[in-house]
Amino acid sequence: MTLAEKVRLLSGNSHEALHSIKAVGIPSIRVSDATVGLVEWGPSTAYPAAPCLTASWNRKLARLEGQHIGIDARAKHVGILLGPGLNILRQPQNGRSMEYIGGEDPFLASQMVVPYIHGLQSEDVAACCKHFVGNEIETMRPWINCMISRRALEEIYLPPFRAAVRQGHAWSLMTAANWVNGHYAGASAFDLTTVLRKHWGFKGMVMTDWCGVYNTLHSLNAGLNLEMPTAHAYALPKIISLLNQHKISIALINQRVHEILRLLVAMGFNDPHNPFKHRPANTTSDAAVVNRVAAEGTVLLKNHNHILPLNPARRLNVVFIGPWATRVVTGGGGSSHVTPAVAPLTLMNAVKQVAGPGVHLAAVPWNDTYKQYWGQGILTTPVGKPGVVADYFANGGFGGKPTQVTQRNISLDATSEFNGKSVAADNARSVNLMKAITAASNQATLGKAPISVIWKAAIHPTTDGKYSFICAVNGSGEVYLDGRRIIDLWLPFWQNPAHPLRGALTTVRLHGGETYQVRVVYRSFANKPAVIGFGWLPRKKVHLFTPPEKNLIRRANAVIACMGFNQTIQREQADRPYNLTGPQNEYLRDAAMMNPHTIAVVYAGAGVGTEKWVHHVAGLLWGWYPGQTGNISIAKIIFGQIDPCGHLPDTFSRYWRNEAAYHHFPGYPGVFNHRWQAEPAYAGFPSGVGAQCKFVEGIHVGYRWYDYKHIRPLFPFGFGLSYTTFALSHLKVSSSGDSRQRLVV
Repeated sequence: MTLAEKVRLLSGNSHEALHSIKAVGIPSIRVSDATVGLVEWGPSTAYPAAPCLTASWNRKLARLEGQHIGIDARAKHVGILLGPGLNILRQPQNGRSMEYIGGEDPFLASQMVVPYIHGLQSEDVAACCKHFVGNEIETMRPWINCMISRRALEEIYLPPFRAAVRQGHAWSLMTAANWVNGHYAGASAFDLTTVLRKHWGFKGMVMTDWCGVYNTLHSLNAGLNLEMPTAHAYALPKIISLLNQHKISIALINQRVHEILRLLVAMGFNDPHNPFKHRPANTTSDAAVVNRVAAEGTVLLKNHNHILPLNPARRLNVVFIGPWATRVVTGGGGSSHVTPAVAPLTLMNAVKQVAGPGVHLAAVPWNDTYKQYWGQGILTTPVGKPGVVADYFANGGFGGKPTQVTQRNISLDATSEFNGKSVAADNARSVNLMKAITAASNQATLGKAPISVIWKAAIHPTTDGKYSFICAVNGSGEVYLDGRRIIDLWLPFWQNPAHPLRGALTTVRLHGGETYQVRVVYRSFANKPAVIGFGWLPRKKVHLFTPPEKNLIRRANAVIACMGFNQTIQREQADRPYNLTGPQNEYLRDAAMMNPHTIAVVYAGAGVGTEKWVHHVAGLLWGWYPGQTGNISIAKIIFGQIDPCGHLPDTFSRYWRNEAAYHHFPGYPGVFNHRWQAEPAYAGFPSGVGAQCKFVEGIHVGYRWYDYKHIRPLFPFGFGLSYTTFALSHLKVSSSGDSRQRLVV
């Protein structure tokens, strides 16, 4: 091979493939994002979230899923699967928790990933285990420096990868995008050569996460073989320049190429007698695996007074409520989102198939009711004068000297209408100001450049009690009450969701006669209208259900509340909130207080804040994300056709403040959790400069933390109920005569 051909092999030729060298018989190899199915190359079987598979604690099932995904991959001529994900769940907000096998425990992760890899590679598809290492956080991941002790690395974060290499014989790994202890993961000679190749004996290929090479020389020397998706740091001119300066040798290039070729030969990709197999993307056997994973991984967490299973022989009236009652959520977003090969089922439709004609079903439409409360509640400036103080910035990073004005309330709308109504005069003034600021930043059209705003106000509740705070944004927003963030609607600057508005409702107990300081922080998205609405009012004045809906709920024999996150909230490149979004918490609590036979089904990749409603619901099923047809299994569990047998792969806390990562997540420069202050710093980070996240808990991750701190979690690691009951009775203890006792049953 010529030097140009060798260097060509060191980078991808597109988002989804490797280069070919036809002169020496090397084909172009397709790759696809994965873990729960194939993301690229068309629709495929969408399997349940990886924690659902882990919650089955079933090694054979892990191998079976890996094998079926391998068959799907070969059918699409995919040779390298960019998975499985092996990062440890350090905190439940991890945006990619839904694609990581193993939860919080490195031993469980190791036990589940090895058979998964065996099944996948038995179909001649190479596993690419990711993200090596320290990608336990998505926020600012290209810039964040994860400070992890050597002991924590060896005992917590490296074991799943070690098992994947030593026992699973995985043929490739993907480096993380973040830093680890001051070095980019893709340029760490200690991790990629000392640990991976020398200590573990890895013989395969290491590829970068997309656009994850920042220094050509350091990455080549460290042991990184393949830059994806295309050549930048590994471009031929840069390689030749380093060779001419004698900073690298041809022998080093040969070594990096040799490690790629070893994978290609091991998988038979260069063998003309080993053609890719063909079969439809979805089969009956695939569907059986999807439903089996959902059946064995769904966890029954609460079953007060044996509310479950429901008896279909009775003539039941079952009412479905919540955002996912009549809509489908198959999985999270980003690099693990699979386009289902068959039409996915909502839980209501699945129950319709399972329960039979004797069960009457009805649904309460989900409505983002917080919109009607925008602008409610009296606000004053921080010093008690009428109105609120607003600082407008001519950029999305809160940078430079702001334009300060006093407005009537906290609202902004660059469109012709605000919440379906004509723009109020005060709001129109804000829009005109925004136009002037946008023009000042030399942008031709309104909304082309992002702007940022900080509103400062005070509220003065007159009586003790619970008060609701409502906010919705097109962009990113946060609400602080006396310095504590109570609403989190923030997205990183590179995200730009298709949905125009995202909202939240939260309830806080306030004392009458006191003054509370409110700060609302907002940043618009480029090329989208800037919209934000805010309001606050006594909780008793917030009506989440109409009178007919309340009637329907009260009269039901059972209420099934389908709650959780969708692929916009739970996704790659952003960590999700701890609490359920929108008015879900209050909505679920109100429903459960109206009908004590309320069963919550939660769709999420890890635990969520439950303190507002968990003691009010009678039943709680953790459905994770069920894939394309996994709701069938959940429906069968609800009606007793399947006994729930899932067990939690991570600890569910009572409160976020009990978590080990509390105060050390996500980790920003400057003041912790004041993202609007940190934004100017990290929005324009040059290579090599970033934020820090200290993994101060060390090895005390998950249940280790709760044991170490003597904290009682809400649901411990390994917890899971079933419908089976058993008892031990008539026990007798007798002496064996040698001072030892034995139990006789």
